[in-house]
Amino acid sequence: MVSKTSNDMTSELFTDCLNAEIDGLENLKILAEAMNIDNRKMDLYEPLSGCQAYTNYLTKLAVYGSDAEILAALLTDLPVWGYNCGKMSSMLQKNYGFDNNSCVFLDSFASALPKEFTDKSNELILSSIISPYYEKDIHTATGLILDYELLFWDTLYKHSIINQ
Repeated sequence: MVSKTSNDMTSELFTDCLNAEIDGLENLKILAEAMNIDNRKMDLYEPLSGCQAYTNYLTKLAVYGSDAEILAALLTDLPVWGYNCGKMSSMLQKNYGFDNNSCVFLDSFASALPKEFTDKSNELILSSIISPYYEKDIHTATGLILDYELLFWDTLYKHSIINQ
């Protein structure tokens, strides 16, 4: 996403997203350790297609979508993702004795998006809507990303009850 942006401001926004993902990956290791998921278990993990759909769609947007489509999808979905992460963190802490450190991955996403990020993103999105065609593409991107978000959580739920 960063390499194909149309301007410096968008490049900065996407770099912020990349840095959050890098931090998230490090924090995910802490959560995995708290759940007794070691490297061997990770190596043996078989991906669930319903959980992969979101990232595959976001990758498609990163390669083929406009800056506005990507930013609109992120602005629309990240609060939903964050809310769900916050709920999961609360449940893990309340019901399973996880501590704040073990839930740092979830809690970092549960925080509101920085105002500067949302303001700049909205400015770029609005400036790119130069015809109904672009508006439709943005609408499609935001709708699909939410559908894939729901599919992710539904897939986790489905597989959690199957394996009980």
